[in-house]
Amino acid sequence: MRTLRLLERLLTLKEAGTYAGFDGETIRDWIKAGKIGAFKIGQEWRIEPKALADFLSARRVGKAA
Repeated sequence: MRTLRLLERLLTLKEAGTYAGFDGETIRDWIKAGKIGAFKIGQEWRIEPKALADFLSARRVGKAA
């Protein structure tokens, strides 16, 4: 049951791309380059929302508005 809850909270590449404002293929490239951690479940990549947010925050330039 706990595994199912974890899977419900993981983002698909498309969802992650929409959240980040990038194409899902860009997200996949970042995963393959080791820039962002992800899980491969079957043939699909899944990303924890916090991992994506941390990745994007680390690349922020300047102060947030």
